[in-house]
Amino acid sequence: MEGTFENVLKASPDITKHTTTTTTTTTLLLLLLLLLLLLLLLLLLLLLLLLLLLLLLLLLLLLLLLLLLLLLLLLLLLLLLLLLLLLLLLLSLLLLILLILLQLILLLLLLLLLLLLLLLLLLLLYYNYYYYFYYYYYYYYFYYYYYYYYYYYYYYYYYYYYHCGNAIVQ
Repeated sequence: MEGTFENVLKASPDITKHTTTTTTTTTLLLLLLLLLLLLLLLLLLLLLLLLLLLLLLLLLLLLLLLLLLLLLLLLLLLLLLLLLLLLLLLLSLLLLILLILLQLILLLLLLLLLLLLLLLLLLLLYYNYYYYFYYYYYYYYFYYYYYYYYYYYYYYYYYYYYHCGNAIVQ
């Protein structure tokens, strides 16, 4: 029997060799699986970091968009303020033009009034001179004729007195 046991031992495969190979393969497979899991975890971490980065980028983009929107609103407000200032400037220019036109109209009215006063003065001078001339012409006319008639009457009175009176007395 001893020979058969040895024969059986020789015929049977080496269990220790087979076990170590299987253990090594299993260990390698487990290590590979662990490595794969670690890689997957690392990949997940990388994806998570990438997602966080994307989220941060989106937040940054959103903040930039909000800032841009605020700048646009500020620019719009500045444009509205500029338009309001331009409108006020145009209104002030229009008022200035209207005031200048009003002053010109008042100046023209004043000149017209002065011309009318000058015309009235000329008319008064003309009529005054006319009546003055008329008055003195007739004054001298009547004075001359009065003097003439007075002289004539005086002359003929004395002529009559001296000649006729002397003739009567003689």
